[in-house]
Amino acid sequence: MASGLLGGPGRGGGLLRDRDFAVLLTARVQSTAGDQLSRVALWVLVYRATGSAAWPAVAFGLSMAASAMALWLAPWASRFALRRVIRCCAVLSALLVAAMAIPGVPWWCLILIAMAGQAVGGVYRATQTAALRQVVPPQQDVERFKTAVSAQQTADTVAALAGLPVAGLVIAAAGPYLPMLIDAVTFVLAGLLVGRVVGRADVPVLSRRVSLLETVCTVWTDRRLVLLLGFIVLSGITIVPEALSVGLAHQFGRPDAIWLVAVSEPAGYVVGASPWIQRLLSSYRWARGLGWFAIGSFVPLIGAAWMPNLGAVCALLVVSGIASGHLVTVLTLYTAWSQESWLISAQVLGRTVLIGAQGMASGLGGLAGEVLSGPAAAVTAAGVFGAVSAVAVTVAWRSLLSSPREVVLPAG
Repeated sequence: MASGLLGGPGRGGGLLRDRDFAVLLTARVQSTAGDQLSRVALWVLVYRATGSAAWPAVAFGLSMAASAMALWLAPWASRFALRRVIRCCAVLSALLVAAMAIPGVPWWCLILIAMAGQAVGGVYRATQTAALRQVVPPQQDVERFKTAVSAQQTADTVAALAGLPVAGLVIAAAGPYLPMLIDAVTFVLAGLLVGRVVGRADVPVLSRRVSLLETVCTVWTDRRLVLLLGFIVLSGITIVPEALSVGLAHQFGRPDAIWLVAVSEPAGYVVGASPWIQRLLSSYRWARGLGWFAIGSFVPLIGAAWMPNLGAVCALLVVSGIASGHLVTVLTLYTAWSQESWLISAQVLGRTVLIGAQGMASGLGGLAGEVLSGPAAAVTAAGVFGAVSAVAVTVAWRSLLSSPREVVLPAG
């Protein structure tokens, strides 16, 4: 039986009763919610300054693409104590967000600042994962660590979903600058909280600087990590329905239900990634079945073009999101199998791959919606492409599992 989140059977006991883990989870949630506040505020400021609906979308795309810049910052972060890196990233992020809250800053300058913030934030996210691995070591109890990743993923998604309507309310009541100031405060608080936890966990200073090229080569030569990155790419493709939410809602004559389409898949993921669902199978069985779950996340999308109404489409998206809960196991294994000397760089690489896959899938999905008979057909095409790709990755993964010398799975 897997470790419980609150308590009960299992080797790990109740994670939320672990003060250090509770602090890490709180810091992660408030950072995610704060990021959503400032992101919406940035869209509003850019729209007000340009009067164009296209530029806020460009601002979002550029800021997310800037996450790749973290690949060059990560090797630098590996040279210092984790506690120091966490606090430096938190302070830098807070200062950058606070600079965006200064009235009169040109809109193009806001975009540049947001890009810099995303680069620093990418390293900051990686350090949070490194801290989690120190507080809940997967080498001692992989089930407990998977429960920790599960709780983190669930809380992260809920915070991201809740952050959007909260941002709208705050902006409507106090303008777009207050959300950015709130985000700056959340960075400072999170940095202080995580810094204290890392201090108590006695994280050692990494012995040497690991270059970006060395990290990529190390991951590329490790077949296990390459295939896990493949599963991460597949999870990025499932963003297509969310990217086409506006078109889907209009295609089915429900323009007032855009939000419903946008939250359906993430809501399903919250269920699938939750510790209570993850406890149904051991980490060993989840790992053995990764390929089937990946395929299962795309099969529901194939039926989108034949659905009679938007509610049926949303039901398919929820099912797809639930199957996407296998990403918890992917992230667990990816973190556990990454060496500590290049853990931060490996985490940034994984995040960059995911964001790149999401961006490419969104763009191609939008193009397919124009070329095919509509957004629903584009979702079906994404489902077919994803399922076929998932079969290929699954074959390679099953081949890997048949080679005991190459991979060691958690005990079943």
